[in-house]
Amino acid sequence: MIKNINIVIISSLPDKSMKSIGNKALIDFHGISLIEHQINNIRTIYKKAKIIIVGGFEHKKLQDKIKAKKNISYVYHEYNDYVNVGMAIKNVLPILTNKPTIIMNIGFIFNPNIIASLNLDKDNVMINNNNKNFESKIGCITDKKGRVEFIFYDLEKRLCEFIYLNTDGVTMMKSIQTNIRNNMYLFEILNKLINMGMKLKISETNQNILHFDHMKKLKQTQNILKKLKNANTT
Repeated sequence: MIKNINIVIISSLPDKSMKSIGNKALIDFHGISLIEHQINNIRTIYKKAKIIIVGGFEHKKLQDKIKAKKNISYVYHEYNDYVNVGMAIKNVLPILTNKPTIIMNIGFIFNPNIIASLNLDKDNVMINNNNKNFESKIGCITDKKGRVEFIFYDLEKRLCEFIYLNTDGVTMMKSIQTNIRNNMYLFEILNKLINMGMKLKISETNQNILHFDHMKKLKQTQNILKKLKNANTT
């Protein structure tokens, strides 16, 4: 398993259905905030990873929550109703070193064992989840070798809000920094990179992964994080 890695957690953008409750990274689950749960989960796999938190919406509260954490960097961008993941990516790219990098959404609720089982190394990878309970708006089309050709809404191979980039992938993303618009979705950026020749593969799983993007998923999120917290303390 790769140990020298960047992990970017995008926590700067509210989901439209959850904006009224504030930044969901700050929601308390079993005594600690969601962002702290995510940091703890990551540390069970990548103990020495450089974790980069991207803040925007309610960023001062988020920054205060993590300022005492070790080996955590914080990047901030201005937030308004017209910015998207593109703004977050543009602001984090300048501080990324050219080493493998994971980019994930704060609402990507996962069992660390799933990430550990991906055997991340040479390829750029996204997770295709075949679990019947998994909900995702984004999917992809792949070629016969399992390489992603196109990412868009409602395609059959459902994708998680998670991408692993190898060093070449990071270099390629940096090369288009000035062409990334503030309102771009991550999948639009990835489609641009695919068109430039980036090889992106999918890794399949049937495990239960949750996108916490609506308050109706609050109970599910509570249950998963409780199990993970208990597992991390035993």
